[in-house]
Amino acid sequence: MNYDFWQTRPEIKDIADYITESYINRISRRISISTPPRFAKSTFANYLSAWLILVDRNNSIIRASYSQSLSTELNQGVRQIMDSVKFNSL
Repeated sequence: MNYDFWQTRPEIKDIADYITESYINRISRRISISTPPRFAKSTFANYLSAWLILVDRNNSIIRASYSQSLSTELNQGVRQIMDSVKFNSL
């Protein structure tokens, strides 16, 4: 897992900052991510899902994909982030 993700993709950090601010200030509780192909939507959504669970273990997260195998792979990505030493030190 690439934990320097935000440093290498500053445009995604801007999106993450906006979503974080919206969530904390209760501007929006629903998030839809629509970007061009290869923009790192899946990686971003993995980190976002892990962060939302870290903030509140009662959060419900629904992620949709076009196939069961991709959905399984994405869920494993979130678990990998949550099982990491860096995540657990937060």
